[in-house]
Amino acid sequence: MIWRAAPEQQVYLLSQPESGMGYQLVEILIRGEASRRSVVVYQAIVIVELDEAFDMELEFLAQRQDWDAWAMEPDAFPVLQNAVEFNVQIPPKGHTLDLVAEPTVGRCGRRYGCGGAVIAPVFKADGEDVFVRVSAFVNDNRVDRNKGCLLPGTFTTTLQDYQRCVKCPDDPVDRYALPNQLEITTAFFVRPSDQDYLQKGIVQPNFGKSGGGEEPFFAQGTSQDTLIDTRPYGQ
Repeated sequence: MIWRAAPEQQVYLLSQPESGMGYQLVEILIRGEASRRSVVVYQAIVIVELDEAFDMELEFLAQRQDWDAWAMEPDAFPVLQNAVEFNVQIPPKGHTLDLVAEPTVGRCGRRYGCGGAVIAPVFKADGEDVFVRVSAFVNDNRVDRNKGCLLPGTFTTTLQDYQRCVKCPDDPVDRYALPNQLEITTAFFVRPSDQDYLQKGIVQPNFGKSGGGEEPFFAQGTSQDTLIDTRPYGQ
């Protein structure tokens, strides 16, 4: 099942952290139902139920060449009604948080056996390092274009990891364990100020994807005017 989040639901979801770069894994409770449903939310707007039909639903979405614009149309999907609970899962259930004795490096510089960003120590940005958010959406809702910054609770990757992914070349959907079949089209380049804070870890396997890319997490977002560039992916 695919729904569109109601306006008040969109506001709430954007105020909550991501579960990984470009998505939120959420448990919802619909009024009158006894058990919660697991869903994946994209852009704080499109809600896809995480059930046996999930892969088929993603394939359906991916067939739309104009998905980015189409998903924003008010009548593209029915509005999710009567949802009385939204619980964002971070990290998503199923993430591997146990560290191994000797982390390994795989193809295209992917790393395995390291923990995710949300269990890593918090440290201050140096004001010089650049981070990149890869997205299937030209108008990514986690990027505040007016203020030129990332919203609180947003994931990125490092510039170095992005460059490794592009040059190898590697599959960004698999490298960053993204729950979609959409083409990554856009890269947002951010240089946090030395007043911003982040955590840095490695993407864990999830959704049948291998992970292994770097995943900095900005729990408080970034300062105004830290968005320094937006380009097509790979350019």
